[in-house]
Parts: sequence; C-alpha cells; structure tokens
Amino acid sequence: MSELRDGGVPEQCFICGQLALGLMGQDFYLAPYMLGQDRSFTDDRYGYCHLRCLQESGLAGKWATGVSDHFCERWPDYIELDDGDRRVHASFPARSLTLWSVEGWFATIPFGFLRTSGVEAAAIEPLPGKRLFAVASVVGFVNGPYEAIFGDLRGGRQREIDLVRLLDEIGSLDHVLEPRLLTGGRIERVPSDNAALDDEYQANHLLEVADNVVEASASLINRATGWKRRRR
Repeated sequence: MSELRDGGVPEQCFICGQLALGLMGQDFYLAPYMLGQDRSFTDDRYGYCHLRCLQESGLAGKWATGVSDHFCERWPDYIELDDGDRRVHASFPARSLTLWSVEGWFATIPFGFLRTSGVEAAAIEPLPGKRLFAVASVVGFVNGPYEAIFGDLRGGRQREIDLVRLLDEIGSLDHVLEPRLLTGGRIERVPSDNAALDDEYQANHLLEVADNVVEASASLINRATGWKRRRR
C-alpha cells in the first residue's frame, strides 16, 4: 500500500491536467524508469494519466512500446495473447497481475478479482467476448493530496458518494475511457490494510476483461500456488 501512497492519488493527469483518481482500467501510472534510452516523445511528462487521454494523444503506442521491456523484466512470469498484442504479467509476491496491450491499455489488478464477478449485480451487460468484474480502486487517503474533493466522507457525515457525480464535479468525467463501467460506482472511506496508516478512500466499480485474459489470469494465479509452496 505504501507504493500506492507514493503514487499520490489523486494526481493531475500529465496529459490533460485534470485529476486522475487511479481507477483500475481507466487510469495508469507511467514513470520514466519504465522507459529505455529514448524518452524524447514524453516531453518530460510522466505520472498518472487517464488512459483515454493517453490514447487520444497519439502517444499510447509509443508508451506501450517504451514500457514493454520493463514490464517483461520486472514481471517475467507472463502469458502472451493475440499474437503478442497483449500480455498478462504476474507478480507472485504482490499477488497481482499487470495487463499490457500494444494499443496502450494497462491495468494492475489483484489476484482476487476472479472471485468478484460483477455480472449479476451490474446494470450493464459485458461486450461480446468479455466479462465484468467488481473491483475496488484506492483513489485517495485521509490527509492526502486533494482530500477536499471527497467532501462529507472526510468527517463521516456520509457513508458513500457517487463516483460518476464526483468525476463530473472535478471535471474528469469526459476523460474516462469507459464511462459505462462506472455506472452505479460508489466511493467510501475504509480502514487501511496497514493499521499505522490513515484511512483510504475506495472506489467500487466495474472492470471489463476479455475472455482470453481471464483464462490467462487464472493460469498464472494457479502457477502462484506452486510458487508459494516452493517458497516454504
């Protein structure tokens, strides 16, 4: 969790300047250390970005190519899909998966997402060949940057707030890649997994994943079971 706090969500999108909450599948953190020697296309702009802004900027493919080697070196346990256009990387110690695609869509998701199918509760239907999952994104922290945007959640006067309404209020709704996946999304204040840290603001929303990505994820998670046994 401390790594997420170092990321400082919410943070201004380095492309449009509006706040990015760090929503899983909608925003991503891109750092200079992920790139090789050629960083000229970045104009020295890094950090969180809305994935819609990244794709509309024309830089998505360059970032995808630029971070590809880093992803493979950092997470060498991966499965390639669609003739190499997509990969699912596993971090066994962190129990997380990082998704990479040639068109510049990235996401880091916990192993447990496979147990949280959102189809039954969702107000929308998945696109053909895809599945819906209910996920939770850490979007801020008590005493963290931009905490004021969470309004009455701060003092406990509200138990939850509407995610779409908040994005509209801060001017970021038009920068969401897949707005329909945020339908019915809520933000709540929850205790941190680390008792020494302040409470977190958590957004509950949907993530849509291709069937073959789901299958590859399940395969990698099964590998993690064997990895854990070998570590004992």
